Amino acid sequence: MSKAVTTQTAYIATRFLDIPVWAIYNMLTFILIKDLKATPFQLALVISLKPIVSVLSMYWSSQVNERPDRLRSNIMIARFLGCLPFFFFPYIRNVWFMIFSSALYMTLAVGVVPAWMEVLKRNLSDDWRKQTFAWGSAIGYLGGGLLPLFFAWRLDVNSNSWQWIFPIAGCVSLLATLFQWRIPIDHVTPADAISKRKSWKEGVVTPWKKSWSLLRRRPDFARYQFAFMIIGGGLMVMQPALYIFFDETLGLTYLEYAVAISLCKGISYAAASPLWAKWMNRVDIFRFSSAVTTLACFFPLLVISATLNLKWLFVAYMLYGIMQAGSELSWNMSGPAFSKDEDSSIYTSVNVVTVGIRGMIFPAMGSLLCSATSSALVMIFGCASMLLATTLLSSYSLKYAESSAS
Repeated sequence: MSKAVTTQTAYIATRFLDIPVWAIYNMLTFILIKDLKATPFQLALVISLKPIVSVLSMYWSSQVNERPDRLRSNIMIARFLGCLPFFFFPYIRNVWFMIFSSALYMTLAVGVVPAWMEVLKRNLSDDWRKQTFAWGSAIGYLGGGLLPLFFAWRLDVNSNSWQWIFPIAGCVSLLATLFQWRIPIDHVTPADAISKRKSWKEGVVTPWKKSWSLLRRRPDFARYQFAFMIIGGGLMVMQPALYIFFDETLGLTYLEYAVAISLCKGISYAAASPLWAKWMNRVDIFRFSSAVTTLACFFPLLVISATLNLKWLFVAYMLYGIMQAGSELSWNMSGPAFSKDEDSSIYTSVNVVTVGIRGMIFPAMGSLLCSATSSALVMIFGCASMLLATTLLSSYSLKYAESSAS
C-alpha cells in the first residue's frame, strides 16, 4: 500500500472511529444538567472549555515543531490519554471529574491538529490533502448528526446509560491507533532529531515567542489571522444570544434543537465539504475565506426570521453547516498553504491558540451585550462583524494576487 493511501486511510478511519465519542461528548451539557444537577457556574465552565483549552493545547502541539520523528507518537499518545478518563465514568459520578475529563480530551484533540496537518502535508499532494480532509470531516459530521439521536433515545430510556456509552465510545476511538501506527514518516537522522533540553520557563514562553515571530515575519499570514479573529469573534459573540433567543423568543423543544443543531448542520456540512475542497484548488485562500464569511453573514438574519416561521431556523443551520465546512477547511489547510516548503506545525499552532484567545474574550462580550441590549441586536452585531471580515478578506485577496504575480 502506498504512503498516500496508507495516510489517507488512517485519517479517514480516525474521523470515522471518533464519531461515537464526539456524539456523546456533544451531549455532555445535557447530561450534567439532567442527571448530575450541575450548577450554572459548572455549566458555564463546560461551555467555555472548548475555546479556552486551545491555549493549553499549543504546548502539546509545540512538541512536533520541526520534529517529524514525533508526529506519529504525538497523535497516538494524545488519543490514549484523552480517552483514559472515560473508563472511570462507570465508577465515578462527579461533575468536576467530568469537567476535568472533558478539558483533557478537548485539549489533546485540538493539540494533535498541527501534527495531523503536517502528516497530510508530507504524505499527500495538495489536491489529495484537501479532498482527504474534506471527506474525513464530512464522515465525522454526518455521523455526529445522526448518532446523537440514538444516544438521546437511549438516555431517555435509562438516564444512567451515559456511564457505559463513554467507555464504549472510548474503546472504539482507540481502535484508530491500529491505523495510525502504520502512517509512514520519512526517516529522520539522529542529528535532525536532537533538540536541546529546555527549562520549564523556556517551555512555557517559547511557543508564544515562535508564534509572534511568525506573524511578524509573514504579514500575509498575519492578515489572515486578523480576518479570522473577526469572523470567529462575530460567531462567538452570538453564542450566548442564540441560546437566549432559542429559549425566550422561539421556545424550542429539545427535539427541535437537536434536529437543527445536529441533523441539519451535520447533513449540510457533509454534503458541502467535498465541493468546498474542489473549489479551494482554484482560488487563493483569501478569496475562498471571503466566500465562507459571505454565507456566515446570512446566518443570524435567518435565525431572526424564525420568529415568522420556524422552518427558517432549519434553513439557517443548513446554511451554517455549509459555511462551517468551508471555514474548517480554510482554517485547517491554512497552515500547509502558507508554510509551503516550511514545517507547517507552527502555522497550525498559531491557528489553535488564536481560537483560545477568541474564546476568552468574545463569549463574555456577547453575554454583556445580551444584558445591555437584546439577543436579536447581538446577532445583528455578529452579522456586521462578519460583513467587515468579508470586506477585509476580499481586499487581502487582491493584494495576495498582486504579490504572487510580481
